[in-house]
Amino acid sequence: MTAAVRRRNEDDNEDDNEDGPKMIHPGLETETSDPGPARQYCTQACLLSLKRGWDLDGNCPNAPSHRTTEGGIRHPIDAGEFTRLVGERLRRNTYRNYKALDGQGKVGATGLLFKLELASYGYSFVGKGTLSDHLYRLEHESRIYAHLDKLQGEVVPVHFDIVRLARSYVLPGGVRVVHMMLMSWGGEVAVEVGVPDLAAEVKRSSQAVWAEGVDHGDEREPNLLWNDERHRVMLVDFDRANLIPAPKHKQLFQLSRDKRKRQRDGFGARSRKRGLLRDHLQVVE
Repeated sequence: MTAAVRRRNEDDNEDDNEDGPKMIHPGLETETSDPGPARQYCTQACLLSLKRGWDLDGNCPNAPSHRTTEGGIRHPIDAGEFTRLVGERLRRNTYRNYKALDGQGKVGATGLLFKLELASYGYSFVGKGTLSDHLYRLEHESRIYAHLDKLQGEVVPVHFDIVRLARSYVLPGGVRVVHMMLMSWGGEVAVEVGVPDLAAEVKRSSQAVWAEGVDHGDEREPNLLWNDERHRVMLVDFDRANLIPAPKHKQLFQLSRDKRKRQRDGFGARSRKRGLLRDHLQVVE
C-alpha cells in the first residue's frame, strides 16, 4: 500500500469516528482537537495541472503527498473528484482541516477566507466563505472566474467550484458561513510586499483581465496580490466585476485592427505609387 493511499484510508477512518468539533471557538478561529492545516500552499502550477489534467508540478512543496506511486507524475484525482471530496469532508465536519484567516486580515463585508487541506492527498488551498444571504455574489464571482479561465494560475487564482457546508461555520454574533468557493492561494497584498514598480505590474494584470472582457470594478489594495511563483500581480475578489458587453468589446478590437490594416494598405499603396513614378521618370529620361 502506498503512503498516499494509507493516509487516505486513515483519514477516512478518523472521519467516521468523529462527532464534530470538541470545542467552539471564543473568537473567529475554531479550536478543535485538530491543529488545523499546517502544509504550505500548493503552487499555482500544481492546482492548475490538477484542473487541466496535466502532470504534477515537481516544484509544489506537497508533490510527494500527491503521488500514489513512487516517482509517479500524475495527480491521484481529477478536479471533479477534488471538489467532491472537499465538499464531502466539509459536510462531515465543518471545523476540521481548515482555518479562518481573519487574523491575517482576510475578511470582508460578505465573508472571509479560509485555509483548507484535503489531507488524504496533501492538497493545500483556500476557500472563500460567504454569508448565507450573499450566495448570489459568490455565484457571480464564480462565473467571472470561469470566464477568465485562460488567465487562471497566472493573473487570477485557479478556480474550482462552490461547495455547501452541511453545518455552517458560525461567526461571532451568530452569522453563518454556508458556502465556500475553492481556489488556489493568490499571495500576499502586493503593496505590503514592496514590489518594485508596482503600478506597472498592476496595470499589466488589469489589462490582461480587461482584454478577456472583464472590468474588475474594485481594484483596491486588498484585491491586488503579489504572487512570487508567477512574479506578477494577481487580481482577486471579482464579486463586483462586470463583463464588458461582447459586441462592443469585439467591435472596438475590430475597429482597431481595421484601422491598422488601412494604415498598412495605405502605406503600401503610396510606396507602389512612388515606385511607379520613379520608373516613369527613368523611362522619360
